[in-house]
Amino acid sequence: MKKDNYTVLVVDDDFISYLLIKEMLSPFKIDLLYANCGSSAIKTCINNDDISLIFMDIKMKGMNGFETASFIKGFRKNVPIVFQTAYAEEFSHDAFMIQIGSGYIEKPIKKTTLMNEVNKYLNLEIKKTTIKNEKITFLNKKISFGELFKKLNFSLSFNDFYTFL
Repeated sequence: MKKDNYTVLVVDDDFISYLLIKEMLSPFKIDLLYANCGSSAIKTCINNDDISLIFMDIKMKGMNGFETASFIKGFRKNVPIVFQTAYAEEFSHDAFMIQIGSGYIEKPIKKTTLMNEVNKYLNLEIKKTTIKNEKITFLNKKISFGELFKKLNFSLSFNDFYTFL
């Protein structure tokens, strides 16, 4: 199902992790929401029916990621929840994580790993304004990337583009 915009919720008590994901997903049509704890994530899910994907840190203060995911799955059964953790070896074979989650990614998060997980669940389209409005100098003339690509008869696939960034 292709949508104009997707909404992704990042649940992590480390704001820097959210900023990293935000930067990695910035070229795409994604509205990003942030929750710094389990109770905030639950409230965000109750108030936003359009959440298409959740990235959930496992080890958070208060309600951990598993407890939060379990609660959210009680009223949002179909939303994919991808756990994120710096302790992948500890949790990779955890039966509860496998049962309730849709996968996991290791911290520090690598862009290709993040994009592979996102692509499993969302049909992404690159924001057209991301590169077309950027001006560069080509043969002593200021042109946009879109114009340059047309002149060179060049196109990037989705996978090429996010690897290129």
